[in-house]
Amino acid sequence: MPDSAGGVLVQMPGELAIVRRRLGIMDVVVGARWDADVLLADGTTARIRPITPADAPALQRFHRAQSEQSTLFRFFAPRPNLSAQDLTHLTTVDYDTRVALVVLGGGTAPSSPAGTGVIDPAIIGVGRFDRYEDGNAEIAFNVADSQQGRGVGSILLEHLAAIGRELGVVRFTAEVLPGNGRMLSVFDAAGYRVSKKADDGVVLVEIELDPTLHSATVMADREWRADVASLERFQGARRIAVVGDASRTSARILEPLRRNVARSVGEFIFVTLPDESCAADPTVIPAVPVPSAAHGVALDDAAGADLVLVASEPQSWPVIIDALGAAGLAGAVLYQSADPDRPELVAAALQSARRYGVRVLGPGSAGFRVTRADGTLDVTTIDLWPSPEGVSSDASGVAVFCHSAGIAATLAFQMRLRGIRVANFYSAGQRADISGSDFLQLSAGDPRSSVVAMHLESLGNARKLARAIRRVAASQPLIVSASATAGLLPVPGHKVRTSAHGSRTLDYLLGQSGAIRAADVVNLADLTALALAGLRPTTDAVVVESEDEVQAALAAAEFAAQGFIVEAVHGSTSLDAQAAGVIVRVIDPAGVGGVTSRVGGRLAISALDNLAAPTPAFASARRAARCLNALRAYSRWLERDPGALVRIPADRSRARTLLRNRQPGALSRDAAADLLACYGIDLWPVALVEDKEAAVDAARELGFPIALTSSAPSLRHRSDLGAVRLGISSEAELGSAFDHMRAELARLDPAREPLRVQRMAPTGMACVIRSREDGVYGPVVSCGVAGDAVDLLGDLAEIVIPATEADIENSLSSLRAARRFFDPELPRVDIAGVVSLLARVGELADDNPEVARLELRPVVVSPSRVAVLDARIELGRSARTDDARRHLARWG
Repeated sequence: MPDSAGGVLVQMPGELAIVRRRLGIMDVVVGARWDADVLLADGTTARIRPITPADAPALQRFHRAQSEQSTLFRFFAPRPNLSAQDLTHLTTVDYDTRVALVVLGGGTAPSSPAGTGVIDPAIIGVGRFDRYEDGNAEIAFNVADSQQGRGVGSILLEHLAAIGRELGVVRFTAEVLPGNGRMLSVFDAAGYRVSKKADDGVVLVEIELDPTLHSATVMADREWRADVASLERFQGARRIAVVGDASRTSARILEPLRRNVARSVGEFIFVTLPDESCAADPTVIPAVPVPSAAHGVALDDAAGADLVLVASEPQSWPVIIDALGAAGLAGAVLYQSADPDRPELVAAALQSARRYGVRVLGPGSAGFRVTRADGTLDVTTIDLWPSPEGVSSDASGVAVFCHSAGIAATLAFQMRLRGIRVANFYSAGQRADISGSDFLQLSAGDPRSSVVAMHLESLGNARKLARAIRRVAASQPLIVSASATAGLLPVPGHKVRTSAHGSRTLDYLLGQSGAIRAADVVNLADLTALALAGLRPTTDAVVVESEDEVQAALAAAEFAAQGFIVEAVHGSTSLDAQAAGVIVRVIDPAGVGGVTSRVGGRLAISALDNLAAPTPAFASARRAARCLNALRAYSRWLERDPGALVRIPADRSRARTLLRNRQPGALSRDAAADLLACYGIDLWPVALVEDKEAAVDAARELGFPIALTSSAPSLRHRSDLGAVRLGISSEAELGSAFDHMRAELARLDPAREPLRVQRMAPTGMACVIRSREDGVYGPVVSCGVAGDAVDLLGDLAEIVIPATEADIENSLSSLRAARRFFDPELPRVDIAGVVSLLARVGELADDNPEVARLELRPVVVSPSRVAVLDARIELGRSARTDDARRHLARWG
């Protein structure tokens, strides 16, 4: 089907791609980026995608259903019907100068085949912009009267703004009738810079599209509220269907599941699917399995379920969701693991779920357990932790998250050993939909849990995870352990990317977000017990007491090794726990009974392995000391002034103009300088010279003293090979240095690359600053002291963007060479200038995901200034999963 730009519209399964011909090049400009599943304010799902001419009938139905007032607000005149010409104009756009999106939600349509039970989503909102001059576009949108208050307009504005920035739009304008308060409030509430003025009976609105700290906060808050609303529907189920089949795998899942649901609140309906394939040919499973009549009869009893627990085989999943989705199903738990070689089965199930607004936990999930006002809903396949019977539902416990059922069982065992009450538990399995970030959004501020514990096997949207961790950690301890695969290696069945960075990047992300890092699931449980006991050491004082003088001394040494100020006491002490900080009791292995009752800030080190005692107990002093040190670091994180996420003034529109339509590859030095200047980073000028005369001319213009270096990439910064001469102060010295360098490099630089002449920076410490766009973390900025510290030892502080200035300074303090920055006995350096430069690099990388790699080297830091002497910037194709618009992850 041709479009107005001479391109072709291509409908693909599950997404829309628009291919545009320009200058003979086929360029896919719309697809996964502009077609997205989203959560609305009430927690239900919708789809937003570019409009196509095929939407004309649905757009007409949408228009006719609108009230006269809504039509007047949109078109400024009565218009009961859209003419054929109107429909063509509104649905045929070029996705460059004219862009239009539709939001699709659940709703029956005449085109739905009778008896299929499948909903043909209806248009519930439409938004568009038309560019009318450089950097400006007029925006308009219309939301169905029946969908007002669900956040459809806000979603449209977010997505149109993101597309507009991508296409070079810097400002939206709109003419709004004064009575259209809803549209005006959408603009005001988005957090952008908005100006309004009355003119000839309308309100003229201008919206600056550069994201602000306020707009980022607004979007994060809306994301949080939508996630919470969605999962509250999911875990608030009253009528629950349990669906199995005749397979042995299903039977193994159903056995513990039946035991747990028998103790749970809610009405349960058990359904067994007939022993037959969902497909006509058992050897061929289509992308969307075809339900048999027998399946339909079996599932009739489950109609009206809020939640479905699916123990049957994967080919039945989309059939079950399609059969129950139209009647108000809110969630599905998929217990069986998906075959990594058959991802289309999960894709089909998730596509069905999104069609009906169903959230999915799994596949490969161990289920979930939540404490509700009316009791406990436990739909897990694990029966290891203590029953909540006899414990008030208001009592505080731990909220636990993990992925696979195997790790879930291990975590359950460790929590049970320590007598820890699990208030909420989620096992996301292969995380097709509900993820750790969603779980954290739900846990923030939940009064039923005072500690959150997570084990991560993979990472999806790491930037959203960091936002959620920061929100939770501000109010309660959040403890995280991770498998060696998290972010680094593929995990069977997990459709996630892997990172080019090492595991320490995850450590930096967790640390700057306020999480307490656990080494493994055992350490995770130890830290959870200590955090639940309320220990928040704010001082370094520790008293170690024991009947055995040797044991007291040995334990004291372990705590001292973690930086505590320790007093070893032979015998018991009557010191007050608050005055002492923490009192550690070492239990005699030959003793009887175990540990003392909990008093104030006490903990015990016990060889009796009495881990479920009232006082948190550890099998060794080293484990206890490391756990206490981790909680002390968390207390200090809470006490510091975190500041606001960095948002510096910058010419972002010029930066986007400079990068638009550039192909992947390295920028020239001049282009790099222009881009850096947009963010207030001055690149020192340099002259490339072929002979002595040119070198002298350049030095005269730049001013002595100067540096002479090779421009050959393999020799840059290699003073050990004679490719760098510094502090040249005269023309005669420059001429001699030029001849000498040419002679020295004759063998190493046969191409005789030009030499570089640059004015010397003030004396200072040379640093390296880098940024790299990562498939998991987004932009990661790093900094280190130039030379062997970086080149041989890899001593780089990492900052995962976005970050606060406090995050940046704390990261620098983690360097092995941190004394070069902070030691007052060493030459002083401009720390504030380094932090500011790192913040600017982070902003540049965050705003422009096509900046694949950036390196500033050397950066000379003197006591009073920071000088950037050279820069290399390489562009790539952006594949960022987190941007300035809300959307759900897609499978595949």
